[in-house]
Amino acid sequence: MKRVGMVIGQLTYGGAERQLYEACTRLPQHGIDPIVYCLSENTEPYRELLESKGIQVRTFSRSSHFDVKRGWALRKRIREDRIDLLHSWLIDDNPYAWMATVGTRLRFIASLRSRPTRRDPLRKRIDRFVFNSAQCVLANSLEVRDFLVEEFRIEEKRIEVIENGIDLDRLMPARSKAEVRKKNGTPLEDFLVLFVGRLDKVKRADFLLESFSFAIKERPNMSLWMVGEGPMKEELANLAANLEIDEKVHFLGTRSDVGDLYHAADLFALCSETEGLPNVVVESMACGTPVLLSGGANCSDLVSNGENGWICDEMTIDRFSSLLVGIVDTPQNRSAAGEAARESSRERFSIEKMLKNLKKMYLEVE
Repeated sequence: MKRVGMVIGQLTYGGAERQLYEACTRLPQHGIDPIVYCLSENTEPYRELLESKGIQVRTFSRSSHFDVKRGWALRKRIREDRIDLLHSWLIDDNPYAWMATVGTRLRFIASLRSRPTRRDPLRKRIDRFVFNSAQCVLANSLEVRDFLVEEFRIEEKRIEVIENGIDLDRLMPARSKAEVRKKNGTPLEDFLVLFVGRLDKVKRADFLLESFSFAIKERPNMSLWMVGEGPMKEELANLAANLEIDEKVHFLGTRSDVGDLYHAADLFALCSETEGLPNVVVESMACGTPVLLSGGANCSDLVSNGENGWICDEMTIDRFSSLLVGIVDTPQNRSAAGEAARESSRERFSIEKMLKNLKKMYLEVE
């Protein structure tokens, strides 16, 4: 059984962390023995979940944003664990995987899961060097692959595109739509918009709130659920109050019942500055809930505009809010888009397909 070390910066709630969990808990059934190396002590909830499934997790203390000592500590630990291959899961983890393997026979796989933002010239040079030092680079979408080729000059033949896998069982609703809405203070007759994600600048949740405030003036029977935590939560709550929409906007925090929430919503909205292949978009579509996305969400190979969702071609508040109103006013189109979203996502993003492709990549990298 090939032993693969999985390197990741933290094990808190997040898209990459969820994908790592789904992969590691299933790969042993496919002949791969994973050990997780977390480059910080931010490990909840996934450390406990991984260990409950018998997956070993190693953690490293962090003293600064880029801590060279962690690279050497990782190098020592993977040697002790007799790792056959190292796989780093996020762009900021890649340099540590390089440090842990440089000068050895051990191979490593680097990853890019979204277009990086706000990278200074030095970081870009480091990224390019590390990507080109890896034996293989994993991208989770065609758009990310193209970005790797254009931005970092990586040969396309060295890039493996493996799309995210979703656990459909986890998304099955446990309660009725009416029950879920009642529990969260939203009338059944309201048009419900759902956001799931980290409340930070990249997700542009403030843009969504402002767009919603315009739309609700025209269509008062609307509500918005904001699911997630992050550094902007208090600022966003204050913004909702200043926009006088706080009675219609519910900040639900981190939730374990996201399947119920997707099924209770009429529309999923994401205004991100940049993304790779967002789990939340795929999950929403698999639940039959259509999506309204920014161009920065990088889902043009997933969403066909007007068929299984909508992509806002001009990210202004007027344009986004008018799209919202148009979707509210056309329930027949919305229903058709939801069905098309369900059909287009379920087979393409199956867990088994992702596992098969990961195993193939791990076995081929020598």
